[in-house]
Amino acid sequence: MSNRIAIVGAKGGVGKTTVALNISCLLAQAGRQVTLVDGDLHTPHVAINLGYMHPPVSLHDVLASKASLKQSLYVHGSGLRILPGSMAYDAISSVSYAQFTHLCDELKDLGELVIIDAPSGFGHQLDAILKGVDGVIIVTAPDLASQ
Repeated sequence: MSNRIAIVGAKGGVGKTTVALNISCLLAQAGRQVTLVDGDLHTPHVAINLGYMHPPVSLHDVLASKASLKQSLYVHGSGLRILPGSMAYDAISSVSYAQFTHLCDELKDLGELVIIDAPSGFGHQLDAILKGVDGVIIVTAPDLASQ
């Protein structure tokens, strides 16, 4: 059973994805079984930062019931497993965060630790993710808009 941790923040650009990637890669290189999930369904950037521009199967396919969770997992050269999102408009427009809440139960079986790179803000998108995680890391920047 995995511990699921969400990386969250009030606004974009504060470094949520960078923190999620760095923590995940460091733990994977230390021998931990880590899966990084791109939980930002509208602007996913995890895959792009790791060199997967257009993954053939993505989290969006899982949420749309077009693929299984196992089919959408990729192993990066660092040993980190990722569940990437899709940047394709048709994929983005066909899923919702209500579906993500149900996915969190399946994420429990993905290894020792699951890190979810959450979307910006504190709306219904984040609520759906927070209902399915065991912990949260809040990323902020030292400016008024980020607090």
